[in-house]
Amino acid sequence: MKLFVVLCSVIFVQSQKLSHEVIVNWEDLHFPHFDRCVNESQVDPIIPRTMHRQSPMSDDPKFQCYLKCILESLDARTSDKSELDVAKVSKLLNLSWEVAERCVAKGKLEKNLCAKGYIVAKCVIEESGGK
Repeated sequence: MKLFVVLCSVIFVQSQKLSHEVIVNWEDLHFPHFDRCVNESQVDPIIPRTMHRQSPMSDDPKFQCYLKCILESLDARTSDKSELDVAKVSKLLNLSWEVAERCVAKGKLEKNLCAKGYIVAKCVIEESGGK
């Protein structure tokens, strides 16, 4: 029982590392696309709803495709749709150019578009204070 309480405390503390502003910004961005992207990816809807409270962030392949769907819905890709656009990611997620560039670069080598979106989203959360 004590281990359970300690584990819950660690997860709670991790979730508190992201600022309220970061969480609200993300929720405002993805909410209009939530139902369509959950249906398209077939992800358990609890995963994207609690992604900021999960430590580490879920690496479920369906969740990765959910993130891909969200990023596509937000038109965050380059004109040829092969990569995420640094300027768009920076603006949409209210990130500095340097953070957006660093996170987009982390996903560049990944060919799977679902995994690419996940890598970038995970980086953004880590760079914003979550782990």
